[in-house]
Amino acid sequence: MENVLLFERYLRDEKRRSPHSCNAYLTDLAQHQAFMSERFPDLAESDLRQIHVRSWIVSLTTRGLHPASIRRKISALRTYFSFLQRSGIRQDNPAKGLLMPKLPKRLPSVVRPADLADVATAHTTEGDYGALLEGVLIRCFYELGLRRSELINLQQRHVDLVARQLKVLGKGGKERIIPFGKELSELLSRYLIKRDEMELGFDGFMFVSSKSKPLYAKQVYQIVHRWLGGRTTISKRSPHVLRHSFATHLADAGADINAIKTLLGHANLGATQVYVHNSIEQLVKTYHSCHPRAET
Repeated sequence: MENVLLFERYLRDEKRRSPHSCNAYLTDLAQHQAFMSERFPDLAESDLRQIHVRSWIVSLTTRGLHPASIRRKISALRTYFSFLQRSGIRQDNPAKGLLMPKLPKRLPSVVRPADLADVATAHTTEGDYGALLEGVLIRCFYELGLRRSELINLQQRHVDLVARQLKVLGKGGKERIIPFGKELSELLSRYLIKRDEMELGFDGFMFVSSKSKPLYAKQVYQIVHRWLGGRTTISKRSPHVLRHSFATHLADAGADINAIKTLLGHANLGATQVYVHNSIEQLVKTYHSCHPRAET
């Protein structure tokens, strides 16, 4: 238990993982330890070897757990045992050599540009603070490619309306700069004026509700879900779909993949590559549906 508490502090204070990530890692670790206690009741954690860890992975696979979930659990164990190594508690990492299960190829859900044609008029009723806020949020997701947590936690001091850029604190506490256009800058300015006119307390946050409260995840999801519901038939209508659309539309227009990677705040190029694949998939569909010799 003491090691787990130290690990939790390490995730939170040193790795600067989000509360959601911390909970996920600790839940995976607790499930692993429960399995070990049941399957190997006399085995101390210090005597744990790769064969024991592999037996848990096999059980998860047998139960039909999705490969993505198994990969995350392996990653959680690797991080935990790596922490124990660094702390001098263990000499090895029994999860290090485990093979990650392959993920099925899945392209992200994307909204067609035609379905987002009216995104620029998402703030038509500017006299209504709620409508203005919703329009600003929609445009920030699509035009900046922000994650939901990044938008919710965005600080006003990190938004430069003159230079037309903002600083985002992403996963792992990594900072990145995102530029934006004149039109969005003017809209953000109007939003701030309206917020100040209503004398809403904001405690440093860029976006707050009409009740002077910071936005919360479900609230933001519902705003995007409702707005997209009137414009697209895709089943997924979340803030992340707008982030996917941001990246895919950049790739479709020929943007450099490294530039997209930087704008999204991805740690490695592999995470960004899917948007290039998405563009190729669209090209293939276009070719087969439009070219007169495609099926010959």
